[in-house]
Amino acid sequence: MPYICLKTKIMVRILYVIAITFLLSVFTVENAKAQAFSKGDFKLSVGLTGGNFYNFNSAGLKNKHRFVNTGGVSVQGEWGIHEYVGMGFFTGIQGGSVYWGDSDNNYKNRGVLSIPIGMNANFHFYQLISDKSSKNIHADKLDVYAGLSLGTGLSVVPGDGRVNGIFYVGPHVGARFFFNPNFGVYLELGYGQAYANAGLVFQL
Repeated sequence: MPYICLKTKIMVRILYVIAITFLLSVFTVENAKAQAFSKGDFKLSVGLTGGNFYNFNSAGLKNKHRFVNTGGVSVQGEWGIHEYVGMGFFTGIQGGSVYWGDSDNNYKNRGVLSIPIGMNANFHFYQLISDKSSKNIHADKLDVYAGLSLGTGLSVVPGDGRVNGIFYVGPHVGARFFFNPNFGVYLELGYGQAYANAGLVFQL
């Protein structure tokens, strides 16, 4: 009886090792063929961001204060329209404060709520380098890109109900790292849609 139990334990361990080896080999093969960005992909990113938007038609707002710093939550998506080029959208909700005036020219700090809506285009040069290189630079996990953003939206001053249009444009660079083919983290730095933008990215 002890011999049978020992034999059973050994068989279970062997099957366990075989299963783990198989899963690791499948994962390795899939990653070797995959790219962190490719044509037909759709990436959805959710993160924390801080930006600077130009406010239009702001009665009582001095010119030097029309560029309002804000921070909050961003949502953006990107479609792969080419092996190395993506087009997408950017939105979210951000809050900040500005030195704002009223009809009697009394100036004070007031809260501002910004809702940007825009588009961006990215060139994923890391994938191009990977394709042209004979070395494994882990382009299945790492995606490095540069792009431009352009957008508009609304800026609301809750204190007096004022609603203004906003505008932004500028360049950015970014990087994504994927823990598996469907989930990763990202960081973007630039000017336009955000000074800094970081969070989670999902391949859908």
